Amino acid sequence: MSRKMLCLGILCSIYLMGAATAQAVTIDLSSPQEGEVLGPGDTVELTMVVTNDTDKKDIVFVWLSMVIETEERTIVLGRARPLRLKMDAGDEVTKTIAATIPEFLPELPFGLLDVTIEATADGKRSKTTDTDSTYFTLDL
Repeated sequence: MSRKMLCLGILCSIYLMGAATAQAVTIDLSSPQEGEVLGPGDTVELTMVVTNDTDKKDIVFVWLSMVIETEERTIVLGRARPLRLKMDAGDEVTKTIAATIPEFLPELPFGLLDVTIEATADGKRSKTTDTDSTYFTLDL
């Protein structure tokens, strides 16, 4: 009973004083091909929006990774060299990249494969991390 009263007291205090806004680095990853079925020769376009919602300058590293789901296994393609962004307080940076799916992918089985691309933004000074992802189906 005392825990419930304590929680209620904290919630009431936050409500009466107003909740503080979060101070963090955020990332939003999107693709016009999200949810579509793509094959070799098709192009995947990714747009990343990285925002420094803090009141200080930050150095933000952005990593991209890819996960391919097959019936037999999950293939995780490691993080490539990160994108390094120097961001002022309140800055927003938009980056768009495009890649063409190769005609020959020797290590993958034929059929429909679920592909997830994940972007992670890591604010070094703010010590905050955010992750977002997009997905498509690969038809081999």
